[in-house]
Amino acid sequence: MLKVIVPVALLTLAAGAAFADSRADRQALALQGKALGKPQSCLTTRQIEDINAVSDRVVLFHLKNGRTYRNDLPAACPQATRSGTAFSYRTTVSRLCAVDVLQIAEPASGFAYGGCPLGEFTPYELPAGLNKRSF
Repeated sequence: MLKVIVPVALLTLAAGAAFADSRADRQALALQGKALGKPQSCLTTRQIEDINAVSDRVVLFHLKNGRTYRNDLPAACPQATRSGTAFSYRTTVSRLCAVDVLQIAEPASGFAYGGCPLGEFTPYELPAGLNKRSF
């Protein structure tokens, strides 16, 4: 069984996103991006570089090839947007799919906040001035 942990990016500010003063502002702006294609059921786990929750219903998956995928969760997951959390997932194959659950924990203590079922992955373009380092 494969288990991967991806820390949430710290409150770094991308050079091009200086207009977004807070993490909340950047998260709200990220929701204004656009879909670039049809949703797909799975992503290859070895391609996932970073994961960012931009709301309690939307998680962005950033891949090593520079692409971003938006995952609209089927249910609200308020613990996903907690500051200082890390995401992990377990899968028996090398793909993360819409049937899987994203686990949320506090990395220093290992305290688990719970899990959030995933939806489909939609190719996504962030608004101008934002990138995966914006969160």
